[in-house]
Amino acid sequence: MSTVTTVKTAIINLLRADADIQAMLGKDRRGNIPVYAGFEEHKIHKPCITVDDVAETAEVSALNDDYDGQTRREWCYLTVQIDCWAGNRDLRDQLATQIRKVILKGQATLRTEGGVIMVSPPSVTILDEPDARPPIWRKSLRYRLWYVLEA
Repeated sequence: MSTVTTVKTAIINLLRADADIQAMLGKDRRGNIPVYAGFEEHKIHKPCITVDDVAETAEVSALNDDYDGQTRREWCYLTVQIDCWAGNRDLRDQLATQIRKVILKGQATLRTEGGVIMVSPPSVTILDEPDARPPIWRKSLRYRLWYVLEA
């Protein structure tokens, strides 16, 4: 069974392991591939990818309780936002496309490592800030995932 943390960690590990993403991002000042949990770290290195949970809904389903009367399961619907931060539009778009491919191909890995049962196609929003100095080129991909929390 899963938690928000295990799901996000599985996504981050999947993205960091992709050779094309590694080639596009390079390494940050600490020598790490710049795929981060949360927004606060994106200032360290650009280009980068940030992964954060933005919404979660859960429902308890009595039909799926174990017969021991003690184990309960929640069906959890989690929205994860993956942002691509880049110095230009082309790199932003290349990162977003590669993320979509990695998530699509990696659903079996997300199932085994993160306990994710289903991943929906992303909703994509462009959040560029061309008037900022320096300009920020950002694309946001929001995935809805379904996993089970057991108590």
